[in-house]
Amino acid sequence: MNASEALKSLQLSICGGQRTQCGPEWAHGGDVDFLDPFGRLYYIKSGRGAVVHSGRVFELRRGKLFVIPAHVTGRYRCPRHMDLFWIHFEATVYSCLEPFALFGWEPVVQIAPTLGAEYLMQKAIDGVGREGTAEGVAAEGALRLLLSTFMKDSGAEEKSISEMARLIPVFDYINNHLGERLSLEKLAGVMHLQPNYFSNRFVAVTGMPPMLFINRRRIQEISSRLRFADETLGELAERYGFSDAFHLSKVFKRFTGLSPRQYRESAWREDGE
Repeated sequence: MNASEALKSLQLSICGGQRTQCGPEWAHGGDVDFLDPFGRLYYIKSGRGAVVHSGRVFELRRGKLFVIPAHVTGRYRCPRHMDLFWIHFEATVYSCLEPFALFGWEPVVQIAPTLGAEYLMQKAIDGVGREGTAEGVAAEGALRLLLSTFMKDSGAEEKSISEMARLIPVFDYINNHLGERLSLEKLAGVMHLQPNYFSNRFVAVTGMPPMLFINRRRIQEISSRLRFADETLGELAERYGFSDAFHLSKVFKRFTGLSPRQYRESAWREDGE
């Protein structure tokens, strides 16, 4: 399987978006690290700011699109003023893999004026919460077109993608059984492999042990529920295979840096909205 074939499995959803007038107070003045299970897409109409992630500083300026991929720790700042279009989005390949990490896409790209980035960003924002409507379909199409600008120069190796594709049955099994007590033996059994050999192979391909991968997927799902549903922590713990609300809170904070309560309260405040 090559990168083109892998991209056919790309799934997108928009979690939120807005046009925000940012000032020095944006993102808590740049003093707080954020670690979210969703990606952020930025387009600057005027002014400037900066984001720091992956050991790099990215200057936010007009004429470029910027992405902070999911599961990446970063902080953001605006020294004076910035007119910002932003979208929070979920993007997965093979139902659970982050595409920027998988394909090695650069998180910043120069855009041509003919792209109509401002129009597309607004189109995506207008479709927030309109899933299943014409506006929702148009919003996803706009986001897909915006993200396609990052796909031109993939750094992914075909061998790595092929190895990842061999784990698709395991990814599917994990997604279909997130609420169960999954074990290394069960996952290895999906591929008819010895547990230790399977674990080593999984780490080599994904960069993390199977159980860590599973918990990250659970936290990604729980984060969405915290933003859009009213379930209690006890209900979410039971739904996603945690022993109780305390266990869920502990794992959630390890992945996001916030407690579930803090995350729910601040879900829409990071960008100054």
